[in-house]
Amino acid sequence: MVTVITPETSQEWEKYFEIRYSTLREEWGQPIGSEHLVDDHSSYHALAFDDEGKPVGVCRMHFNSPEETQIRMMGVMPGTRTKGVGSALLQYFEKRAKHEGAKKMVLDARDYAVKFYEKNGYTLVKQTHILWGLIPHFWMEKTL
Repeated sequence: MVTVITPETSQEWEKYFEIRYSTLREEWGQPIGSEHLVDDHSSYHALAFDDEGKPVGVCRMHFNSPEETQIRMMGVMPGTRTKGVGSALLQYFEKRAKHEGAKKMVLDARDYAVKFYEKNGYTLVKQTHILWGLIPHFWMEKTL
């Protein structure tokens, strides 16, 4: 079973950013620190734990408008993918977004994650950009 929390302690924040770096930046040769975004302070954050209490996934959400939220920086540790971690993170934020009045969730998915988001009810809208000249991204949306 996956447990999702909002990181609060310094240890939780340390694990959160370690996972963000290792899953979203390191393998692409990006420098340490690139996992931090300028608007992190005004976003919501989630840290997922497996049934043994090990941190295994992260995600963040922010509001683009009162009715639209956006998922960014979703990362799940290798070895725990396909075990419900990503879906639990999405559900955590979808519930929170709805509670706060949002009607739509959007995201910019890496090419290899499109099928995962489609399985979670997101619709592919268009290709947006190629990150670092290597990773095609696709705009996806879901009505909440």
